[in-house]
Amino acid sequence: SIGFFLVANSTRIARWDAKLGFCQQSRSICSRTGSFFVNSLNDVVLGGGNIPCIDLAICRVYPKLFLERRGKVHGLSGQVILTEGEEHAHQIEIESARQKEAERLCEQLRDKCLKCIDAKAPDEWKRLFLKPDVAGSYEQLSSSERVKVDKWTEKRESLMNDLLQQELASKMEEDEALSRQSTPFVTVLVKSSTPECKKNALLTFWKPKENQESLLQEGKVVRFHNLAVKPSLHDGQIQLSANESTQMEPLPSIIGTKVGYRPRRFFKFVQAHIKSRKASNRYNAPTMDTAGIVLRHDQFSNFHRIYLVDESGLLLRVERDGPFREVRIPNEHSPPKHLGNAISIGLRDIKILPFDHVEGCAVAAFVQTSSIVSGRCRRLDELKKASTLRVLQRAAGLLHASLLGYEGSHIFTCIGHIHGFEVGDSDSINVAVDCGGENLLILEMPFILIQDCGLLLAKGQERVSRRYDLKSLKVLNTVLEARGMLLRFVVQRKENNIMEIKQLDRADPEVIANLFSLSHASISLPDPSRR
Repeated sequence: SIGFFLVANSTRIARWDAKLGFCQQSRSICSRTGSFFVNSLNDVVLGGGNIPCIDLAICRVYPKLFLERRGKVHGLSGQVILTEGEEHAHQIEIESARQKEAERLCEQLRDKCLKCIDAKAPDEWKRLFLKPDVAGSYEQLSSSERVKVDKWTEKRESLMNDLLQQELASKMEEDEALSRQSTPFVTVLVKSSTPECKKNALLTFWKPKENQESLLQEGKVVRFHNLAVKPSLHDGQIQLSANESTQMEPLPSIIGTKVGYRPRRFFKFVQAHIKSRKASNRYNAPTMDTAGIVLRHDQFSNFHRIYLVDESGLLLRVERDGPFREVRIPNEHSPPKHLGNAISIGLRDIKILPFDHVEGCAVAAFVQTSSIVSGRCRRLDELKKASTLRVLQRAAGLLHASLLGYEGSHIFTCIGHIHGFEVGDSDSINVAVDCGGENLLILEMPFILIQDCGLLLAKGQERVSRRYDLKSLKVLNTVLEARGMLLRFVVQRKENNIMEIKQLDRADPEVIANLFSLSHASISLPDPSRR
């Protein structure tokens, strides 16, 4: 049977007196290449088919990514999203693997291909190469036989190469571990060009052409034709899709702040700290652009993080699943010796996460839509001019000494010696800590942290009893006092003025001494007992 398939986004209610059947197109429809015009994102129906025509404002253009699909490796298959740097690295990796496999297969297939080619050789060539004296046999051939042998000799090499390439391609296609498909795409944050609509959408552009990418500029309005609409929202946003066949028309109007567009601007770290302190979870995290000077780079197996500082001395920790391939950041923990060695970078569209009260720094996540600016930039130039070497070295010293907690926070850091233990309730003990103040600081230590004390003593091979009685605690206390071990305590203030130890590790006296020398003055650490 023949029928029409109607979708909501491409269907309109006709006039009450309209005749059934084909009708003449109006002037407005003709001006839009025969498509109905959707006024704003408010009129888009999720899962209601493609949008015939709509004007959208480009607010943010995120970096190009690649959707990689690989064949089965060790029985597993799947897809992964890569950045441009990761795409280049994966392409080199797969080409190297294919090259090695091709060399191995060539050695195996060469003899097989030679037998197949020689089986098709003329009889004169076969008789010639079956005789022991090839040169003498060739002289005994007639002129017509020599012509056949010469032509086959010239043709044999090309036939051999063609057959070898066919066999090699067939074998390579059978190996799923060497198969790879990579599809480029660009994600764009768009809004309606009308101020009345407050909705926004994420437009994913698959395999964009150069002329299409050139139209995707922030602050411009573009007319799109035949955009696909996904049936559900993602992070509260409409999901649109386009491809290389999508028609686009640039419009002369430049959108203003009424539709929600804000030109990009690198904010200072004080704004990052404000947003980080207001953030409650990792979901629906706000994004922002900022810039700073790299103080430290920590590398783990599949996790990297960098610490940055700006002219205010505030710190920002940026975390990422994978390396920072966009810019070369050395894995160093020492502060910069002069501003010329300092690495300043700009970060775009990073997600602000909840504040870390232990390290006293704002936290951000470098996600797939984030990008790094490391070239010539006005904010980066201002950052180096406004920053001082003393601010950078002091921030790096505090970071290395793990003394970044803020006064008045419910979580703070203190350094001192354990002066004695006292058995408290069934889950914890009380610890007297000498922090250099007038009074000892009484902290509550969970029993599980006593094992950490034992690990700190592992250098001297002392055995710490796992029995948490007063006698074993006195032995541990005696060893700690004999060692004169300087410890760092991360303390959380609880109800009824009870302070509980959350983390415990060894402090580095040399690092702390360097911090004092960098400041050219003694650092007045607050007396925790007076808090």
